[in-house]
Amino acid sequence: MCILYFLTALIFCECRNCDEEEKRMVGSVVINRIRSENYPNNIYGVISQPGEFDKPCQGNFVADPSCISAAAYVLMHGPINDCVLFFQLKHIKPWSKKMRLVSSMKHHNFYAYDY
Repeated sequence: MCILYFLTALIFCECRNCDEEEKRMVGSVVINRIRSENYPNNIYGVISQPGEFDKPCQGNFVADPSCISAAAYVLMHGPINDCVLFFQLKHIKPWSKKMRLVSSMKHHNFYAYDY
């Protein structure tokens, strides 16, 4: 399977109803984790970590074109924010006091983590 497939699957499963910028930000979380020494250094390793992302991302899906476009954009141009490592739906409080809010979008908050 290719990198584009896995990133598209994750974006579809986590935020298929979000706008393009929010989808790119979710993709940025994955790319930033791959670049971090605290996570696996490959896309499959990052998205398959237990408890990190929705389980449907590891099964079958049918992605809409905007999910493919967002994944391709992040893969070609890099993350749209270099420090985001986490995201949560807005109604969920951060699970750690070390999480620093970096960006708030329509459906999700995006966080950096101060190790």
